[in-house]
Amino acid sequence: MAQTCGSSIIKLALIIVNCVFLVLGGVVTYVGYHLTDLSNKADGAFNLADINFKSISWVILAVGIVIILIAALGFFGSCCEISAMLNLYGFLLIALIAAEIYVVVRSIKSNDNIDDKIKNGILKAINEMNNNTKTTVVLQEIQSKLKCCGWNGSQDYKDGVLASCCGKWNEGNDPNELCPAGARMEDGCKSKFENLTGYLGSSTATGIIAILVQLVLIFAACCLARDAR
Repeated sequence: MAQTCGSSIIKLALIIVNCVFLVLGGVVTYVGYHLTDLSNKADGAFNLADINFKSISWVILAVGIVIILIAALGFFGSCCEISAMLNLYGFLLIALIAAEIYVVVRSIKSNDNIDDKIKNGILKAINEMNNNTKTTVVLQEIQSKLKCCGWNGSQDYKDGVLASCCGKWNEGNDPNELCPAGARMEDGCKSKFENLTGYLGSSTATGIIAILVQLVLIFAACCLARDAR
């Protein structure tokens, strides 16, 4: 094999960088898993805040898994110097970059005052719960699943505190069921969303790093694929 483009150095670099890429994929997958878990538990909160969070969380999780698979393809393609595998690897990287740009943009938009939007959505729902049974059910479900109460705590309620604030409500119960006097109240839901901004920020930063790394990998894969023919 000719040493065009410094193929031996490129091969070693591809192997090392794809190992790093595997780690990046693991980080993105980890973040995506936690975001999807949160979106499933607090779907009502995101609906109250008018945020379509479930789609972006699933996309982040999917991108993380795809990164791992593509990194594995690049690793074995580099080790075995298989031209067809390296060409496929480069093509998939280009497609992945497009998906990651979408994820980064959506993460930045989702991170824009998301805490304030959720806070306002929950507090607005508390104020409207006596006039809207559907909103009351959503509140009960959010607080029951997350084991929390209001945004700051039970003090957010002016008239009566919903039964989910003290663990007394289950799906199918009366939506307007309230906590009995003297019941132990859960903490505010604010604490349940504290890591949300951090997760979104880390997914954005990791996505940007991954895009930059992939641009280098595409060039290196093309060079090694050419020399492997």
